Amino acid sequence: MLIPTLWHPLDVQLGPFTVDCCVSENGTNSFCRVGWTKEDDARIMDFSGHNAWGNLPFSDFIDIVRNFLRCKRRAQRGTSATFLVPWWPGNPGFELVVSLPGVFRIVRRWERNSALFTAPSPEGGGRTFWGTTDWPVIVVHCPPCEVSWTDTELTGVTG
Repeated sequence: MLIPTLWHPLDVQLGPFTVDCCVSENGTNSFCRVGWTKEDDARIMDFSGHNAWGNLPFSDFIDIVRNFLRCKRRAQRGTSATFLVPWWPGNPGFELVVSLPGVFRIVRRWERNSALFTAPSPEGGGRTFWGTTDWPVIVVHCPPCEVSWTDTELTGVTG
């Protein structure tokens, strides 16, 4: 979970976010009133009309962004998302979002060794600082207006 004092300025600038698209089963790491759990499955949920926030799991990153793009293609106006993206060479999620400059714009960048995340405390009842990042991290935003892109091997079929 991104440290709340780092998330809040993003919500002020780009929000209000209507759904946190990847939250724990109990929702304790959700920044939004609505949160999609693994069971809800952001790989298939309808992003249409939402202004979504997402700190996506690496294993599902590509599938979730592809689903967002399918929803965005169907409902351009009013559908937007902001995703936190680890930036390391060969990361397919990073490669996907930067391959779409007409869709996603980089709105924040933190360098390697930044203090960004907390995790559930092993003792319960709160959160624990998780240490610094091993790589830079960016935040990308897709606005709620019309954007365009051509499907590629990275995007998959979104049309």
